[in-house]
Amino acid sequence: MGEWKEKDAESLRRICRIGHIVLIIGIVVMAIVAAVSLAGAVLDMADHGSGHGDVPKLVAGAVGSVFVLVVLMVLDRVVRDISLGGTPFTYENADRLKLMAILFAIGTIAVIACHAGLSLVLDVPIGDASIDLGSLVTAAIVYVISLIFRYGTKLQIESDNTV
Repeated sequence: MGEWKEKDAESLRRICRIGHIVLIIGIVVMAIVAAVSLAGAVLDMADHGSGHGDVPKLVAGAVGSVFVLVVLMVLDRVVRDISLGGTPFTYENADRLKLMAILFAIGTIAVIACHAGLSLVLDVPIGDASIDLGSLVTAAIVYVISLIFRYGTKLQIESDNTV
């Protein structure tokens, strides 16, 4: 296998700079989605004639959007640090990835609980409040990646200390 070259490091930094821009756009879009969902729920609640049927779905969508927004913000910290010349393998990045995994899992459960709870309180059919297995699998995968980053950090430190 070839050695890691400065050219490879510069390519990684360039890709991360592009990723940072894409993530900022994603953060703005998720903030708008959350705001629109909450505004829709408030408007539906204000319109007493509608029966509040869409409120649980809209609020659950807003809650999910907020969790995705926070995950994107955490991921942006990882990408931004690398784009500024930092190494990917740091305990801080491993912890950030672990936080993302936890947020995916909690967000999935929070969306379901919010949707089901509001449906019960407002006495409307629960509808499609189901567990999103894709998000839970994503949480598990990101958690495993955080463990790999933790191990990579340990190897990076050992390598730096032997040179």
